[in-house]
Amino acid sequence: MGGILGGAVMIVIGFLLLYKTNWFVENFGRIPFFEKHFATFGGSYLAYKLFGLLFCFFGILTMTGLTDNFLNWSLGSIFKRGGMIE
Repeated sequence: MGGILGGAVMIVIGFLLLYKTNWFVENFGRIPFFEKHFATFGGSYLAYKLFGLLFCFFGILTMTGLTDNFLNWSLGSIFKRGGMIE
């Protein structure tokens, strides 16, 4: 039950980051790294949208219980200790 609720909260936060990007930039400010390296692609607006997509993605993974499987698949070879991450 906690996974479903936590995932839903993450999805709502991600949706708000995607939908109200301008509000977040005006109230929390610009992100200097993204302004320097990705200014032609939107800079801070791109960063807030990427963070929103990541929140939605990990919220869905949390709700479905697939977070461990995804992390094993994506990062398992980096932290491998004779098989699956334990």
